[in-house]
Amino acid sequence: DSINFPQYTALNATTTPNFLSRFADYYSPASSPCPSGQQCVAGGTGLLSKSGVLAPTDIRQVVKYNEGNLVTAAGGVEYKPSDTLKLGVTGFMTQRNLDKNYTDIIDVDMRNAKTVLDPTTAPFKLADGAYYVNTYTFSNTSVYDSFRSEPLQERTWGLNANAEWKTDAWRVSAVASASQAQNNSHQTQLDGRNLPKVSGNGTTGAFFSGGDDIEDYRLSMATPNPAVAFTAGEFTTGASSGPSLTAPNGDIFIVAGSQGTARNTLNAAQVDVERFLADYGWLSSIQFGARAEQGKYLSHGYRTSAVGVQYQNIDSKFIRPSDYAGDFFGGAAGGYLSNWQTVDYNYAVSKLQPVTVPAGGTLTDTGWVNDPTNGSFFSSNFTNANDIFSAYTMAKLKLDVLGVRVRGNAGVRYEETDNTITSLDKNSAGAFVNTVHKRSYHNLLPSLLLSADLTDDLVLRGAAYATFVRPSPRQVSPATIVAGSANTGFSVTLGNLNLNPYRANSYDISLEWYNRPNGVISIDFFRKDVQGIITAVTDKSTICPSDATAWGLGHLSWNGTACVSDLTTSTGTPATVAISGNYNSPRPLRVSGIEFNVQQNLDFLPGLWKNFGGAFNYSYTTIAGSNPDGSKAILPGVSKNNYNFIAFYETPAFGIRAVYNYRDEYILSGGSTFSGGPSVVGARGQFDVSASYNINERFSVSLDAFNLTDARRTQYQNEPLMPRANDYDGRTYTISLHGSF
Repeated sequence: DSINFPQYTALNATTTPNFLSRFADYYSPASSPCPSGQQCVAGGTGLLSKSGVLAPTDIRQVVKYNEGNLVTAAGGVEYKPSDTLKLGVTGFMTQRNLDKNYTDIIDVDMRNAKTVLDPTTAPFKLADGAYYVNTYTFSNTSVYDSFRSEPLQERTWGLNANAEWKTDAWRVSAVASASQAQNNSHQTQLDGRNLPKVSGNGTTGAFFSGGDDIEDYRLSMATPNPAVAFTAGEFTTGASSGPSLTAPNGDIFIVAGSQGTARNTLNAAQVDVERFLADYGWLSSIQFGARAEQGKYLSHGYRTSAVGVQYQNIDSKFIRPSDYAGDFFGGAAGGYLSNWQTVDYNYAVSKLQPVTVPAGGTLTDTGWVNDPTNGSFFSSNFTNANDIFSAYTMAKLKLDVLGVRVRGNAGVRYEETDNTITSLDKNSAGAFVNTVHKRSYHNLLPSLLLSADLTDDLVLRGAAYATFVRPSPRQVSPATIVAGSANTGFSVTLGNLNLNPYRANSYDISLEWYNRPNGVISIDFFRKDVQGIITAVTDKSTICPSDATAWGLGHLSWNGTACVSDLTTSTGTPATVAISGNYNSPRPLRVSGIEFNVQQNLDFLPGLWKNFGGAFNYSYTTIAGSNPDGSKAILPGVSKNNYNFIAFYETPAFGIRAVYNYRDEYILSGGSTFSGGPSVVGARGQFDVSASYNINERFSVSLDAFNLTDARRTQYQNEPLMPRANDYDGRTYTISLHGSF
């Protein structure tokens, strides 16, 4: 369950009662054009602020329900025809079917020009320097009831054949592997929408975001009840394109979604040769090898439209009470909106289908007409293939330094990649064509790993090595793609055909004390110097440029958290524009930290106490560097402090394990946002317990309980008083049966 506030926009004179007498000091005087980052109104003074007063103006209550099954199997066979030769084949497969994946959303949107939003508290100032209100009453607002069916099938398999020939002087091994992973997803989105009207649509209510505590969240809307309702025969015309059906009274019904297949295939062969050198002192062996690999990522998909649906069948039964109106967010947000309706999905589909496919149209597997005008259709159809050749050489070392035994290896790896991207495009005549993009790159990657046995139970380890990471296929966009419409909002994915792998030079040093059998206490210091890291575009002038006419999106400006166009929706509201993309940062980044680990078994104790044990580990991480605009660099998803405690009781017949994991806040997005601060996920700790029982030598059963502390996930903008998302996943229990043959 989630409560989200995806948009904060500025109050305005059109929709806020007594606007000038209450808020003139927070706005700049009228100016054309209005300076970037300011909110300009006639009568504004700018005495307290020039950026306006922001309010959360898009409130969403969301439930995601997932149900399905998972099957996994693995096996292998090994044959040893002689003392020196060993042959083997191993394989695995796994398949997950989530045929009951549903999302139920009620969205109350205050951004329409006809909506009245009346703050009931004075503005307050946050650390970003902007002013906010988070409590208000409202009327004549937009209400969206949305239900989405999202069945998902994931399957993967792999096969490995290996051979090894080994004598006292030589070892030669070879591996050939083939694998494939495929993801099939189908989403159908059906929305019923009650939009503001000149004479009013009957909606009235009150809102409080809860500030920094979602338990104080309040959203009420007493009238109308239900907030969205249709009547038979209300919709009289169909859609020629796009997802929207519009009734004469302004009500809207949405038929949208996607159908997608992603397939990743990998074929590889590798040979390794090692020559043992018993009489060469400090050099114990020389090893070299080569690998050839072919990988291909294929994406294929369609976009759903409302074209050809049986719109005349829309009636009052399309909307029904949501199953979650009486049970939401685990009761932690007691003031949630219970006047919650949703689309009766099965009934609606039975009335809207079969669709009438127009000449030249394509019917999707989900029974809807494809929308080739949607920019996302282009981004869903491409292949990204890599032909990779690599070779390495390595020396294994053993020597004494001042009486201390030192072991390790030193080597270098060369890797060459030929990358081919085939994307869907349109030619000058408007016909679909495939466009091929090719490029090549190579890397030389040295490494050195050493370990010194200071005493029988004290080991010092050190490492220095270079690595690189290729962009994932979904991070690369061959061309800038514009999707959506003014009514639904535009999305722009920036082209980045030249997105490159990023490289890191890493250094580690650790001290490990093996104080007793099955016990270790260790400390590790690490540093990574990263060049060209792939990060999200966050520059405000890039993700909301003033001139977007080249994309057909008019002129853009910031309105709170939203980038809006001077193009308007059918109701006169500025169209929203969401621009995203990835690029290689030109600035270096340094990641440094320390890890501490303790693991101890109590098998030296008598009786049942010998089966107890535990572990503790802690890591501290810092990020150093700057963005191109001079702001402090961040690494999304990395917390400064992480730790976990583990306690276990294990016998040959059964075992019980308890784990507490904690991580403090971390940055979610790749840099500064409209408010001058990052999007942050708050600190969270979670307690899990698992138990297993060995039925016999071949079969075991396990029970796992997750999040017994009922922890929630909180996301906020810059500081907790500006919440963006709150997620409640509750406690989860799984039971599993394991078998081996």
